[in-house]
Amino acid sequence: MKSIINYIKNKYLIILGVLIVAFFIFINVFYFKGPLIVFIGKNVITTEVHSKYIDDNNYKFLFFDNELHDKVLKISNVNLDKLGEYNIDYTLYLDNKEVKRRRKVKVVDTTKPDLVLKDQENSVACPNGNYIEQGYEANDNYDGDITSKVKITKKGDTWTYTIKDTSGNKEEKVRNIVRKDETAPVITLKTTNTKIYRGTTFTEPGYTAIDNCDGDITDKVKVDGKVNTSSTGKYTLTYTVTDSHDNNTVVTREVEVVNQTIYLTNTIYLTFDDGPSYLTSQYLDILKKYNVKATFFINDKGYYDQVKRMHNEGNVVANHTASHNFAGIYSSTTAFWNDFNKLNATIKNITGVDNKLFRFPGGSSNTVSRQYNRGIMTQLVKEANAKGLVYFDWNVDSNDAGGTTTADGVYRNVVNSLSHSRANIVLMHEGKNYTLNALSRIIEFGINNGYNFATLNESSATAHHGVNN
Repeated sequence: MKSIINYIKNKYLIILGVLIVAFFIFINVFYFKGPLIVFIGKNVITTEVHSKYIDDNNYKFLFFDNELHDKVLKISNVNLDKLGEYNIDYTLYLDNKEVKRRRKVKVVDTTKPDLVLKDQENSVACPNGNYIEQGYEANDNYDGDITSKVKITKKGDTWTYTIKDTSGNKEEKVRNIVRKDETAPVITLKTTNTKIYRGTTFTEPGYTAIDNCDGDITDKVKVDGKVNTSSTGKYTLTYTVTDSHDNNTVVTREVEVVNQTIYLTNTIYLTFDDGPSYLTSQYLDILKKYNVKATFFINDKGYYDQVKRMHNEGNVVANHTASHNFAGIYSSTTAFWNDFNKLNATIKNITGVDNKLFRFPGGSSNTVSRQYNRGIMTQLVKEANAKGLVYFDWNVDSNDAGGTTTADGVYRNVVNSLSHSRANIVLMHEGKNYTLNALSRIIEFGINNGYNFATLNESSATAHHGVNN
């Protein structure tokens, strides 16, 4: 029982002693040293570089109201953008008493660098070749661009990329290289489309074939197709190559065989439109007398015996459409070619010649076609070229279908327009007596002044006018 009483007495004595000590501490602090600055949290604060650390409410005062915050002088040298240890000094002046406390702030970098592999999800290499590095980048929040410090460890087709910043933060990425070839070779033609003259020899302009894995495989290219240089037209050559992994490439080259235009200077090409007629035989008689040949752009008007004679005597029979009806032939391209083909069939039946020469009624520059079909002349010219046909306009106009109605007028219009420095394509019309009466004088003028006479062919100068519709 006494021991219990003694224990209780001792316990109270201890408590009393603690209270007395606490009282003296309180008195000492309150009266002699002032309030205590107590930090919330740790005395040493660690914060991430570039962060927004704020310490305004990270301390309080023991035994005093926190309104004393406004009276604290705080001095800090903390630089949140630079690694290091910094101090924040707190000073409170109260009733001639000075209270100081220091807190340490550590600015650290614990963020891993950002490592990016280009082409990471599709790291493909040729089965028979080396992987070509597609690139990578490493950037650190503190060190900046540290791509040059990336280390690559290669184990077969597994490449490991490792980067450490100056704070020891480490990042690692793995590239798995897939061995396959899905890229087709590239065939390069030295020229895509080629024009050559009829009667010449076609020489392959050249080509190369390069594959991403096999390299130069030009010798594996197969060329299909032929070019018939004896006939005008468009021909297609096909180039095919396959690499060692069955990737295939096909390209084509278009070769157009065209007639070579021969610009014969000092030459007169007599041309007659709108025949045959009741005067055709007399025109042919004059031509035969002077041994001069001409080109007749005919319509389908009968007089087939005269058409036969034109051909048999060395003249050229060409197409001027069967009907020469502007409203009909220029209503559509289909209508024009139907009319054209009808007459060409007649010419073939009479002469045995597949004719490719023609003259547009009104010439290629006519504007009368506009009232029937806007733009039809532009389309017909394109289609004529595509069909391998050759159309002719003129550069010497007798004006016998215009205002000239006398032989003297026709003669003067022709001879005054002739030139020794070019091919002279003379436009005249059949069925006109005054043109017939001027013909001998025109021929004699040409002969006496050193001109040659010739017929038009696929290689002749065409004297094209500008298309106006």
